[in-house]
Amino acid sequence: IGAREESVFILASIADAHTRLSQRADAEREARAATAEAEQLGDDLLIADARLRLGAALLEVSPTESLDEFDVARERFDARGNRHGVIRCLVNSGIAQARRGMAGAAQKSYEVAQRAAEEANIPDLGGLASLNLGVLFQKTGNFDRAHASYVYAERMFAKVHNDGRRLAALYNSANLSLEQGDAVAAHDLYERVHT
Repeated sequence: IGAREESVFILASIADAHTRLSQRADAEREARAATAEAEQLGDDLLIADARLRLGAALLEVSPTESLDEFDVARERFDARGNRHGVIRCLVNSGIAQARRGMAGAAQKSYEVAQRAAEEANIPDLGGLASLNLGVLFQKTGNFDRAHASYVYAERMFAKVHNDGRRLAALYNSANLSLEQGDAVAAHDLYERVHT
C-alpha cells in the first residue's frame, strides 16, 4: 500500500483508540481526517471503512449522524461484495437505532446481521449481533429471546476463541437470570464467568 493509504489506516486506528477511551472530540476529528483522505484517494473500501469508523466516533454524541455514516459505509461495502464490512455496519446501525429509541429497527438490523454472518460463516460478528440482540430483548422484557441470544452469542464467541466477548455473553446471561429471580442459575453463570 502507498503512504496515503497507510495514512488513512493510521488515522482510523487513532480514531478507534480515542473512541475506546471515550475521547469523543478527538475520535471524531481523526475519523473525519481519515474519511477526507480516503475520499481524496477515491478507494471505495477505504472510504467505507473510514465512514464506519466515523459513525462509531459519533455514536455517543449524534446517533442520527452516526446512522447516516453506517448507511453510506454499508452501501459501499455491499457494492464491493465485502460481507464482513456490511455486517459490521448492520450491527453498528442497530446500536445507533437502539440509542435513538427505535427498538424495532434495531432488532431488524441485528437479526439481518446475524443471518448474514451465519451465511458468510463469520461467527464473531454473528455473536456480536446476537449479544446486542440479547441486550435489546432483555431491555424490552422478552427474556426467553434474550436468553437464546446470549446462548447463541456465547457459542459463536467460543468457536473463534474470543474469551472477552464470550464472558460478556455469560455475564449478561447471569444478569438476566438474576433479573428473572433465579438466583441459583445466576450464581452458576457468575461462577462460569470467574473460572
